[in-house]
Amino acid sequence: MVGRNVLGTPYEAARALLDWAVDLWPYVNGKSITCGVDLKSLAAPDMLDVIHFLFEEDMHSSSTSEQAEAKDKSRSMLYSNLYGKVYKYASKGGSANQLPPDIAAEMQDYDMPTPVDPFERSQGSPVVKPFVPATSVDSGSRLPFGTALEAPLGH
Repeated sequence: MVGRNVLGTPYEAARALLDWAVDLWPYVNGKSITCGVDLKSLAAPDMLDVIHFLFEEDMHSSSTSEQAEAKDKSRSMLYSNLYGKVYKYASKGGSANQLPPDIAAEMQDYDMPTPVDPFERSQGSPVVKPFVPATSVDSGSRLPFGTALEAPLGH
């Protein structure tokens, strides 16, 4: 209630915050989890308050234009490569959605490595390591592990 008037739900603002949260869900959810908050378990007004806080924090986290541009570039590349999505919140002022020419050229020439099967035997003869028996322990001795280790500090 503002000035004794009941205001309607700020639909556009709530919708914009929710769109932002859904578009950046890996960031929003991860940040919430690290703060000990499960967004999905909150009541809608509380969830919107947390999302609003994260939005404000994210908007003000870069103190210089260079930091903001670096964040935009890294998020653009991350969202493209990791999630197959366009990061649509990059600032419009710079070329945040474009990589520097030298990195873009490297990325075009980059071949994805062949996946490694950890259970596949390597070619050629496998190296077999010799068996090393366990050290026998004599609990009554001053050196319970023989000459393999020094005596415990308490003795």
